[in-house]
Amino acid sequence: MRKLLDLMKNPRGVFLIVAWILGLGGAAASIAVVALEAEGGWVYLVYALAAIFLAYAIYALVKFVPRATSALSAFGKKHPLLGKWLGSYERRTLLFSGLSFVINVGYVVLNLVIAVLTSSLWYGALAAYYFALSVLRYVVLGGTHGALKKSSDERARTTAKLRIYRNCGIALLVLVGLFMLAVVQFVVTSGGRLEDFALPNLRTYTMITLISSAAFTFYKVSFAIYNVVKVHKMTDPTLWSLRNINLTAALVSLVALQTTMTLFLEQPLSQDMRIMNAVTASAVCLFVAGLGIVMIVRADKKKKALAAEAEHE
Repeated sequence: MRKLLDLMKNPRGVFLIVAWILGLGGAAASIAVVALEAEGGWVYLVYALAAIFLAYAIYALVKFVPRATSALSAFGKKHPLLGKWLGSYERRTLLFSGLSFVINVGYVVLNLVIAVLTSSLWYGALAAYYFALSVLRYVVLGGTHGALKKSSDERARTTAKLRIYRNCGIALLVLVGLFMLAVVQFVVTSGGRLEDFALPNLRTYTMITLISSAAFTFYKVSFAIYNVVKVHKMTDPTLWSLRNINLTAALVSLVALQTTMTLFLEQPLSQDMRIMNAVTASAVCLFVAGLGIVMIVRADKKKKALAAEAEHE
């Protein structure tokens, strides 16, 4: 029994693979239940098991990442060329953020295609929002690289990073304000008035978006949780910026997944569905706005502290 509990606490090997299969299988089963419009008490059991398996799969992934990164670090030490990028958490974060940028661009293209095919302003807004976050991530990475090249003084580098961190907070405030306008449009128009589009095609495109949104959300939420835990005690403003951008993308992906599921269930959306989407999206917007404000205030305090240290030297 102890071995089983230890395995559940620290999943590895075959047990880890099974956990991921069950998580993805549970998500697929819940989507299938929605697609087939199944009814009965067993449907709720499927939803409950899917939620449990998916939650545990995310937990297993979060627990797996540190072991994987340790293995990468060990591998990097044996290969000097790779070791430059795999040897520290900061450089690995920059590398994986670049890879994440590519994945985000792919998801932007998908939402843009769905927006065109369904004449949906909502999916167009999602595409624009993800694209803006991708650009913001690129700006943070580029700005940090420039700061490291321009100055060899650690204090000057930190000041430059704090300036980037502060600007990132301002950008998040602007983006969340624009995103809120898209949310209002979505709620007021009952999902963008997609009922004017041919229903069979709509369900096909919505199913494609639903599956891709579920996979993207699983990926985003898993790594956002890991980054929040990992970066919490670190002092690099660049890592703070990337963590908050990833967290924002994960939260918005949850909103996107929920709205896609409600659109698949019914069209036009009922009053209850509209209220549920409005509440969820508003909560996410308020959280992101608060995150942006905290970033601005925190950056200003850190910059003042650095200036005070410089005066006393």
